[in-house]
Amino acid sequence: MERLRVLIVDDSMLWLNRGRDLLVEAGYIVETRPVFDPQRFVSETLDEAVKGSLKEADVLLVDKDFGQGVTSTRFICVVRHNFPKLPIIRWTGGHDRKPYMEYLGVARLEKPTRESEAKFVEAFEKALDEQRLILSGPMGIFAALDEVSKPDEYQAELRSKQLVEIAQLAQLADRDLVGSGDRQYPFGITGRAGETSKHQLGHCICDGCLTAEDIRPYLPALQKVVRRFEAADGIDERFKICAEFIKAGNLDELELVQRCY
Repeated sequence: MERLRVLIVDDSMLWLNRGRDLLVEAGYIVETRPVFDPQRFVSETLDEAVKGSLKEADVLLVDKDFGQGVTSTRFICVVRHNFPKLPIIRWTGGHDRKPYMEYLGVARLEKPTRESEAKFVEAFEKALDEQRLILSGPMGIFAALDEVSKPDEYQAELRSKQLVEIAQLAQLADRDLVGSGDRQYPFGITGRAGETSKHQLGHCICDGCLTAEDIRPYLPALQKVVRRFEAADGIDERFKICAEFIKAGNLDELELVQRCY
């Protein structure tokens, strides 16, 4: 039986060593890569050494947080884009409030504690099986359309709709109510009150039909809308990661994230 190669990426040598020891004991070949400079590590371009390690790996085990307030989300997006068939398992030692990982097709794993250590490898292999299922098929994580649908027509129709929606959403004025869809709105994207919501803006920007150039003309207005949404009890989880890129004005990286969804 071929031994699988696992690449572990973490900012803690303690976790790198513990993960390596447990997996090596179970028969895996393990390479560890510590993150010393989180901001640089999550840049849009993969370091050549990291890229080389990913080419050799059969599965990536990556920390949820790299320290200094930097999460692994952007790194995961870049890896997904460059290595679409590589299983990715994100492990964490704390509470995970980022359900959008499901949209990136990433499996979740708890870091081993003294109580769970004996079952860690079993949990790892269960997460790996989940990844294989998600990535299986001719289109992997992107296989979602019904066999009887017409993808080209569907995408064209959705893009046309979202071009109209983003123009209207960018026009939300101070007098317009902001909520999560359970209030009445003076302004509605379809003319029906209540349908302009944080969730709808998330779909409009995160579904991947609109390019960076489509969104760019509305960026200043959207940044104001995002700030207002945040002031009204936060951002819908469907939109949260994209909202960060809108605030930073980084539309090229936003487009990269869209491809991962």
